[in-house]
Amino acid sequence: MTGTSFYEGQMRMAFDSIPCGLCIYQIEDGQILPRFCNPAFHEILGCSDALRSDAGQVLDLKRVHPEDAGPLKGKLSALIQDKGRLCHTFRLFNDKEDKYRWIRLEGSVRKLEGGEMMLYGVFSDVSSQVRTEQELADANAKMEDIINAIPGGVAIYRVSDIFETVYFSDGVPELSGYTVEEYRELVKGDAAEMTYKEDTAMVVSRAMEVIRLRGVDGFEFRKQHRDGHVVWVHVQMKWIGEDRGCPLLHCVFHNISDLKETQLEMNHLINSIPGGIAIFQKEEGAYKAEFLSDGVIALAGYTRSGYEALIQRDVLDIVHEADQKRVRGAVDNAVKSGMVLDVFYRI
Repeated sequence: MTGTSFYEGQMRMAFDSIPCGLCIYQIEDGQILPRFCNPAFHEILGCSDALRSDAGQVLDLKRVHPEDAGPLKGKLSALIQDKGRLCHTFRLFNDKEDKYRWIRLEGSVRKLEGGEMMLYGVFSDVSSQVRTEQELADANAKMEDIINAIPGGVAIYRVSDIFETVYFSDGVPELSGYTVEEYRELVKGDAAEMTYKEDTAMVVSRAMEVIRLRGVDGFEFRKQHRDGHVVWVHVQMKWIGEDRGCPLLHCVFHNISDLKETQLEMNHLINSIPGGIAIFQKEEGAYKAEFLSDGVIALAGYTRSGYEALIQRDVLDIVHEADQKRVRGAVDNAVKSGMVLDVFYRI
């Protein structure tokens, strides 16, 4: 066996082992002629044995969802005409499963030295990813609905040795389940006592800091509802001047109890995703972690504090030294090009 034949055999073996669907086509006289497809191509596209030829097409457009067929065809035409790159997700009917699956196509067109125009495509089944994204989008939509419907209230306090209520809107007593008349009697004393006992010191401290800085602050605390349960409240607090020699604080309250519950549901959803989710931001040449789900920490086998200590300078510091250059190059290229990052590495 010659060196070239051995190399070609090894390359074919490698392509046949790749889990993504790979296809290579030659563009000739307006036709797209198949030259190579690996086994995963047919598996991912869900072709039955009778449909495996695809008759010289990139894929059988008749099996593409009617809503996605037009955009996909347009994207492919533009790819061939512009000789650029493509990343497009669409629904394709899987004959074996008798249902639509979400497929992502990443493709590029290149002209070889001999003048041949080649189309290279990578197909991936992203149904699980799309489903997870939809679940997250639904959760976000639910959270937005809750935020937009949050009942709130406005109050002004004169601060001396107590928080004296100068004004409150109807929404303030609603937060703790009282009528306006009942609440008016309750706040004749110190309004700070209306906060949840364990949060009172924190609320007073934050209020005093706003007064000291003559500034603005926003934070969360708990109030005790009249029926015994705890109400989570977000307050936007602002120093607005003085009255009778005492500072005045303007406060806008929002009931965020439902939001807190939704956040817990979303955290559970995110942390149950296999493999984990992370959000990174590039700052001065280093990648900083904005968010890490529990799954990311579990992959590395560290505690959260131990993992965060390792990536304090740069999240890529967790990557094995032998993989550092390759992984960093791939990440930098993805950030620069806007393409999908798909890279394996050791930690």
